[in-house]
Amino acid sequence: MTSLFRLDEFRRICRRADLPPINLRDLRHCATTLIHAGGGDLHAIKETLRHSTIKLASDTYTSLLKEVDLEIVERAAALVPRARRATSEEAPRPTVQP
Repeated sequence: MTSLFRLDEFRRICRRADLPPINLRDLRHCATTLIHAGGGDLHAIKETLRHSTIKLASDTYTSLLKEVDLEIVERAAALVPRARRATSEEAPRPTVQP
């Protein structure tokens, strides 16, 4: 009976706030997406949703936003050392001929 009361209360609040229809499960997914987009890791997602394992969070929520995934990959790639490129102000190195 308690769960039903909470659901009825949630629906009443949504109607009063003139919100579009949404269910509690959708709100969980939305919150998780925002945590992920905000830089939250799998542990934060697991704890927020009270999942028993990180695997459940990982299997469900790791690729919801392609933009976030792309940004993470770009940040990881930026950590890889690169060779310096010569600028127009730098003199070219002379070539050594054998």
